[in-house]
Amino acid sequence: MIVGAVRSAAQRSGARRREAGDPPPRGPRAGFTLVETLIALVLLGFAALAAASAQAWAARMVATAEAREAGAVAAELVLDSLAALPRPGAGFRIEGTVRLDWTVVPGRAGREVRLRVRGGDAAGDAWFGAVVAPPPEELGAAP
Repeated sequence: MIVGAVRSAAQRSGARRREAGDPPPRGPRAGFTLVETLIALVLLGFAALAAASAQAWAARMVATAEAREAGAVAAELVLDSLAALPRPGAGFRIEGTVRLDWTVVPGRAGREVRLRVRGGDAAGDAWFGAVVAPPPEELGAAP
């Protein structure tokens, strides 16, 4: 009697016993749907685009920094050579992709050199200024 009651309850709920040839019961499937896969691919595409853009920006910044460094080194060389001359004058010089133009005007503390540095980068012109004073007597200057 108890066995009959259990069977009738199982039959009333629509459940049946699994036979040997029956397929396994269907439940929630493992894996991703097509929509989930497409969304993931779109997000990965945006991430790759952002990374490539950041890399291109970094390369431009490195190129600009290198051009400015070359301009600063060239300007330092020109200022050192002008300081060694007894009466420097205006002129220009081209060092690779850098063009330097300078003028020398008398000033209160000596000669003032106005130096303009133009490089081959998109950053534009850079201006450097310096005052070239006669060397002090302690360094062997004529009195």
